[in-house]
Amino acid sequence: MVQERNLERPKSQGRDIDRRSSRPSVRGVREGAGNLVADTATGLALLFSIVSFFFSGVAMVEGVRARREVQAMQQTTNRPAPASAANSTPKPLSQSSAPPGNLPPIAQRVEPGRFVEPVYGGTGQIELLSADRVSGANNSNVVNLKMRVRRVNEQVQGLGDINLAQTVAINSRTNRRYPTLDFQTPSGKALSLYGLRPGESADVTVMLRVPQDLNRIDLQIPETVAFRGVPIAVTR
Repeated sequence: MVQERNLERPKSQGRDIDRRSSRPSVRGVREGAGNLVADTATGLALLFSIVSFFFSGVAMVEGVRARREVQAMQQTTNRPAPASAANSTPKPLSQSSAPPGNLPPIAQRVEPGRFVEPVYGGTGQIELLSADRVSGANNSNVVNLKMRVRRVNEQVQGLGDINLAQTVAINSRTNRRYPTLDFQTPSGKALSLYGLRPGESADVTVMLRVPQDLNRIDLQIPETVAFRGVPIAVTR
């Protein structure tokens, strides 16, 4: 007769089953990780939204402030002057009270006989009579040169022509050259010593464009040596 035995489960096997049952499942771990990533993304999106809203508000405030400043400037510009200031006549400044730095310096005029040079080996000569700057807003850079050309000898050496169009003003500090704009002769034509009798002279005018801040220039005239340190007077 076979006796039935109550087979008891070993205690070690029970512990193993209980230990396995206490471990979390892989599916639960994955779901927890997914929820963490989703929560992090949601938090970052919310943070970015808050930062964007903050900067949008700052930009709006700056725009309103700039618009108000522009409107205030326009109102100040368009505001009419007071009647007393508009109707008052400004008092002219006397020469003694005016600041000397605001008045343009007026160089002395050309001294008679100072700038005289021979041409064509002494056959003739050129004398500079004056160098005046034309007054006026549009012509303040124009300088008029008045010269006297004289035939000295009876015999003329060389061609005898004096090309006034080639007259050049030179800045002695920078060596910058300023060419002739126009010239005038008594005959309206080119000047030649052959057109003058011995001892006869002709007055000519040469116009050059010289910057307003130059008070002295060097003059280079064809067929003669350069005139150095020519003062420019300002006509009133």
